[in-house]
Amino acid sequence: MAASDANMLIASATHGGALGICTGAAFQYIADMLAVRGEGVTGPSARGMQRSDFQATISFLVGPPRAVNGAPASLVIVVKKMDGSTSVTYTIASMKASSYSYNFNRDSAPAEWSQTFEHVGDMASDPQSQA
Repeated sequence: MAASDANMLIASATHGGALGICTGAAFQYIADMLAVRGEGVTGPSARGMQRSDFQATISFLVGPPRAVNGAPASLVIVVKKMDGSTSVTYTIASMKASSYSYNFNRDSAPAEWSQTFEHVGDMASDPQSQA
């Protein structure tokens, strides 16, 4: 794997419309595993997923954030590779806008919005895809 394969620049983030000047993106698939104990066994004899979820957080400079009571939409994050000409698009289906914060410190401008997005619907398959 070459260094040119590394993601270096967030080009854009959208959720039913552009989120203004995206500065950061993080998303995670959360799997809650249940350990089943067998008689006389000190460790788990089986593990099974009892719950899964998907959450993303986007940081951006120009607000406003998405309305928390809005409809679910795909969250689309486009990043540029280190080579400058290649981009990767991460699409996360069925995400609903959730909590947001506004962070401003006059000694370290600029001010920044941060908003969390939560997956809604069936998690039978991973809602994140790349192209």
